Amino acid sequence: MTPQQLAESDLSREAYTADLWHYEGVTSYYDDLMLLRAGVIEVPAYLDLLAETATRLQRNPGRHVQTLADASIEAWTKHYQPDEFTPNATVSYYVKGALAALCLDLHLRQHGTATLDDVMRAIWKEYGCHGKPVPEGGLEAAACQVSGLALKPLFDRWLRSTEELPLAQTLQAFGVRAEQRATTGDADPGGRVPGRPASASLGLKLRPTDTTITHVYSGGSAQRAGLTGGDVLVAIDGLKVSSSRWSQRVSELVPGRAYLAHYFRSDELLETTLVPELPNTDTWTFDLADADADALRRRRAWLGC
Repeated sequence: MTPQQLAESDLSREAYTADLWHYEGVTSYYDDLMLLRAGVIEVPAYLDLLAETATRLQRNPGRHVQTLADASIEAWTKHYQPDEFTPNATVSYYVKGALAALCLDLHLRQHGTATLDDVMRAIWKEYGCHGKPVPEGGLEAAACQVSGLALKPLFDRWLRSTEELPLAQTLQAFGVRAEQRATTGDADPGGRVPGRPASASLGLKLRPTDTTITHVYSGGSAQRAGLTGGDVLVAIDGLKVSSSRWSQRVSELVPGRAYLAHYFRSDELLETTLVPELPNTDTWTFDLADADADALRRRRAWLGC
């Protein structure tokens, strides 16, 4: 299926649509769900995949700045032209779009007689199988029509505001416990990952191959210390920084203690004071939970268990 905004483009310039969350985010939601339906993975593994997606969104400060609709419209200028400020200013229509699709599917299942499957079939019958482009807002309109529910207030919150998606509340109605925990380190994607919580956070990300800072996250220690993307860390507390031992070095830092840090900005050697923080509780875990009969019925219809 093709968005009308793209189908009518002459391909010589950018074509803008607010519906990329529909074409990419909904697809991303079904990417993982189809693995479960096909029997490739079991329910706990599927919930871990969902939790990893939710964790990627939770760790992205840009979700407080850019709406999902704007992320779609601004894909040409922001999503496809990332820089060191991207995590603080943008949100992924793939990632948040997948979670918005989850919320929509579960809302339809809880409050009506339709599912997102029914909505997608209706769009296919109306447009896809006839080769007709889908008009702007096509999924929203189809969801309202198929379900008979007044969904515009939900779409306004999920797509056109920076309000947090109601993941925990929505999943609770399906017998799934959603909780946030502290990360265990840079390699922790979310879900049920064993290990001890990380001891400190600096609010920055290094390039995998060296000590160049790629991102400095809003409100974190590194931002308060005046660091920015492109700076090259040399030493913290008089000890050399290396990419191979970065996680170990951060784990040795004490939250709240001030450390002298040296870094290069271009060819100039500078110093600053870094004060590590406790890790943010930004890592989601989703698990099956005890639930009442209605929640268990809804969960069986969605997950098959």
